[in-house]
Amino acid sequence: MLHDYHELAWFGMQLELGRRLHFKTPQNLYFEVSSLVPYYASSPYREGIAWHLRALGKDHLLFGSDFPLFTPEETLAALLRYGFSNDELRAMLVDNPRRLFSLH
Repeated sequence: MLHDYHELAWFGMQLELGRRLHFKTPQNLYFEVSSLVPYYASSPYREGIAWHLRALGKDHLLFGSDFPLFTPEETLAALLRYGFSNDELRAMLVDNPRRLFSLH
């Protein structure tokens, strides 16, 4: 589990390097954004985090709340501050969990 922005940035850059060498994010690799998103929602790192999450690919992101540290409502409110499109939010909140857990 990635615990802070610097770990995410390092991991994201490794994936970007792999892409430049024609590797793709493995299909079975997912990142959930529970504690990362609320901690940095009001920080200058927020735009960088959004960039790195987009670099990982919307099909590899999952919403989580990290309850009881943050409520689902708090985490969702923080997530909305990152400027993700409706398509990106739908992937994190609906499509990816359905696919991962075979919920149809």
